[in-house]
Amino acid sequence: MKQLDFSGIDVVRTAERERRHDAFWGPLNEPRRTAARVACDFFAFVGEVDWQLAQHSRLAASDAEKATEAFIRAQMFSKVAVEKFRLFGRITGCGDDAEAIERLERLVAHSRNTGWQICPGWWTKDPAKNTAYFIGQLKVHAGQYVRYLAMRREAAEAKGRGKGGAR
Repeated sequence: MKQLDFSGIDVVRTAERERRHDAFWGPLNEPRRTAARVACDFFAFVGEVDWQLAQHSRLAASDAEKATEAFIRAQMFSKVAVEKFRLFGRITGCGDDAEAIERLERLVAHSRNTGWQICPGWWTKDPAKNTAYFIGQLKVHAGQYVRYLAMRREAAEAKGRGKGGAR
């Protein structure tokens, strides 16, 4: 087996990375760090929603079953992302979603100013699609997932009633 050759790869710029890390996390006190960690979790789930929706689109023509599974996973991750967003709002002391959206936008702006990116690149790419738009879309998908679970529960209960009782 041939040895792997990493000689052409640049070294990770640890000093630059450390500077950006310190610029973002340094000024944050402990409650704000906690909120930033929750926001990072939120954006991780948002990224997974985006990935699953891309898989759904890619597989729609070739494999309907896998496309449906990807769509259901996107809905599931949307539900978790919405809950992470609400947790972010509670941690930051927000009274409603609008205030939490404003605080999240300020945190994203802080991350962009320091060069420590916490959100996916597409999150801020289109000015017409702001944080409120994306939160609304996540809520739509989360609601679809709740309806999907209710439908599955009703089908399971109907199937259980049809078998004639407990064994």
